[in-house]
Amino acid sequence: MLCQYKSKAKSLDCTAIQFRDLFFRQRGTFHFFLPMAYAKMFSICFASVQLNEFLNHLIGRNTIFVMVEKYAIDFVFRFLQEETTLHILLKPSKKEWDAYCTGDNIVMLNLVSESPKSVVEYHGMCIEQLLVDIVAEKNFQYLYSRSELLYIFENADKSYLIDYVRLLRYARRRGKADEIKKYIGGYESAHTR
Repeated sequence: MLCQYKSKAKSLDCTAIQFRDLFFRQRGTFHFFLPMAYAKMFSICFASVQLNEFLNHLIGRNTIFVMVEKYAIDFVFRFLQEETTLHILLKPSKKEWDAYCTGDNIVMLNLVSESPKSVVEYHGMCIEQLLVDIVAEKNFQYLYSRSELLYIFENADKSYLIDYVRLLRYARRRGKADEIKKYIGGYESAHTR
């Protein structure tokens, strides 16, 4: 299944549940069911309007990002083309983004190996991955102004419990550790938060 939601996490930290609940409210009824051949495939769904919680200038149109393991992205892309009427873009360039992102869209991206997994929802994005991907993923950068990055990190830090060791490990994996450290105050202070 891809982008299906279930309510099953009652004993988890309330901040994690809050992030999950916001995710499912923003995503609304958007969900797909993939054939059994894709049932074991790991994927992550993220709705761009989730960033509105952290931004000063809100995102008006919703883009749903579906990150899928590299070997299956073409198959899932073809499946979604048949199952939905939304525009679907496969790893779009800046030029394609500007030309074809009109209204609500689905953007298919490769899932980065060793990306942190959400403890709350199997196909959900954890806060650590979100914070790194808004810096590292070029397609996320089309959604907001770079001048708002510090504001995003400050709001996320105030609202959620962030595992900075996990965040920095993923940032190193994406090659963005030095840039992320600018927004979280360096590696040393991350342990004391």
